[in-house]
Order: sequence, then C-alpha cells, then structure tokens
Amino acid sequence: MNRRSWTLPVLAALVFSACAKDAERAPPADLGCTGDKCGKPVTPIGKQPDGGDGDGGSDAPSSDAGARSVGGEVGVLDESLTTVVPFDGSFRLIVEADAGGYVDQNFDGNTFSVDGVAGETAWVGLERATGSFDVLGTLAPLAPGVTTASLAFVRRSTMELILNVLTNPVVLDDTKGHAIVRFLVGANPAAGVSIVDHPGAVLAFDDSGSWTDASTATSDRGYAVIANAPAVEMPGAKVPVVFDDGTTQAKADIPFARGSVTLVDIQLDP
Repeated sequence: MNRRSWTLPVLAALVFSACAKDAERAPPADLGCTGDKCGKPVTPIGKQPDGGDGDGGSDAPSSDAGARSVGGEVGVLDESLTTVVPFDGSFRLIVEADAGGYVDQNFDGNTFSVDGVAGETAWVGLERATGSFDVLGTLAPLAPGVTTASLAFVRRSTMELILNVLTNPVVLDDTKGHAIVRFLVGANPAAGVSIVDHPGAVLAFDDSGSWTDASTATSDRGYAVIANAPAVEMPGAKVPVVFDDGTTQAKADIPFARGSVTLVDIQLDP
C-alpha cells in the first residue's frame, strides 16, 4: 500500500489562551478562557497561528457557520502516529449535525461524504464494521467550515504498545475510552506540559521515542495518553481535562467513547 506523511490529529487543533493558575479555569475549548489573567482571545479552531490552514489535507475553513457537506478519505495510523495507510473495509461515521443530534451513516471502502454537518467545530467519530485492520474507534474535532477532511483509525496494537511499556503495564480495557493528546506551540511540540485532572485510570507521556508513566509532563514530542476512562457508546460524552505548562493552566472538554481513542492537538499560546 502507499504510505504518506500525516500529522496527528488530521482535522483540527484546539487553540487556547491559557489562564493563570490563580485565575478561573477555562471553559470548553471553543469558548476560550475566563478570568482577569487570560491572554489574547482564542484563535479560530483549525487555523495555525500564522493564519494558515491546519495539516491533514483539509481545505481552508470558511467563515460560514451553517450546515455543510463534508467528504474525504479514511486511513489507519501506524504506531508512530505519523504515517497512514488506506483503510480497507466498511465503517460507521457519526458527526454532530447542524440541526442538532448527529449525522450517522455507514460506508464501504476508504471514502465518505455526508451532508448536514454542523458548521461550527464538530466532533466526528469512526467505528469499524469490517476490514483486515484491528482498530479502535476514533474521535477527532472537525474545524469550522472544513468540507474536505482525512480521518484516521488508531490500531489496537498502538494503544497496547503504549500501555505495555509503562513501569506498571496495563491491559487495554475495551469498555473504556482513551485519548491521545498532543500539545503544540505553533508547529512545535510543547515539552513540559502536565495534565493535572483527567478521567482515566492511566496517564502516560512520550519519552524520547517511547512512553512512560514515571514522568509528570510531556517530552520532546508533546504527547500525553489518557487510558481506561469511564465512557459511553459512540459518540461519547465530553469530560474536562485540565493541563498546566508550569506557569498557566487551562481546560479542554474532550469526548471519550467506549472502545475508542480521541485524537486531538491542543495549541498553546507562545
């Protein structure tokens, strides 16, 4: 199969102007920060700090907030979380709808097209129906106005590898939800970011190409993994995750779905 580079996640970054520790914690990601010590307003989700578009092959978000049609392709991320191969089976796609509720459709192959998607930031989920890949369900944020997107499943072996190399190895619980979070400043991974409140039974961080539960903050790749969190069926339910870079603290409301991995970049202020 053909391989190509694909950054994680493939849809959008949640962008924060973080609050100071002694200020009120931030509300959900798309609302920004509260308190008198917050920074500049939140950058539109899916936009890079220079005003350009995010990675992942998505087109430029428009300024319209009405219903939209979204199409694209579905792949499978490798264990490095940077390379994707095409998906080869059938899958369910569920995404927040403009009129409320969800658009919920099934597709064969590795492409999709749906109508009536919410124009604002919309969480989109994937569940495998058939195919040769042993993958978990996936959730990720779709940026406002985007109409072409690349979605990706996470291999079960990726999560099992992460949990198996920890100081205290853990078994992946299929009845729980999981998240892979990457912290960024601009295009660069953010080291030294800790997670101080989360719903998981396991918290791990990247560690020079591997993973560890002995660290308390992100390393050079900016990744944190939350595993085995209580969760409901797809499309899941949002749970607050509070993070701290050593001087500032903020909160992201991230959905967790049973048997699925949520993929999200959190873009921090410089």
